[in-house]
Amino acid sequence: MNTEKELPEIGTPEQALEKMKDSYKAFLDSTSKFVTIAEYYTDTTNEGQPLPSDFQSRYTVNYQKLKNDTPENIGYQIAFFTLIYLDFVEEIKENIQAYQDMIKNGPDKEASAYDQACDYLAIKDEFTDIIETLNDISMTIASERIADTNINDPEYDYNAKQVEENRFN
Repeated sequence: MNTEKELPEIGTPEQALEKMKDSYKAFLDSTSKFVTIAEYYTDTTNEGQPLPSDFQSRYTVNYQKLKNDTPENIGYQIAFFTLIYLDFVEEIKENIQAYQDMIKNGPDKEASAYDQACDYLAIKDEFTDIIETLNDISMTIASERIADTNINDPEYDYNAKQVEENRFN
């Protein structure tokens, strides 16, 4: 009986690192679009209106701001509009932190090349899932031309969550 398992071909750690970096860039793109769309449609005066002609410049400003920001601040930018569950925002921040740690420290030096590549690809895959969710929300808001916020809901709103936590302490 053959006990050797056939592992899928995933490429080298270097190739996986590049895929992870590309997924982070795609994450920043999706996040910037989300923030720009949310900024516009959470202003009730813009409900039902098409996206503004200066959407691209607003997007570029948000992209540059997010590109150099901390995981905490990126999470705050996403959560600010109270459109996404805070638990999901925490997952986003954790993945950004894992990405930054991996860029800074690299994978476990003792791990096999295959496991190192898997470590990079795990972060990439998480970004892929985040991107899909952010894109779905952005498309819904843009097509409906309205953003229904969840202000004062502790599952969406940091301030409401803090008030609720303080009430029980």
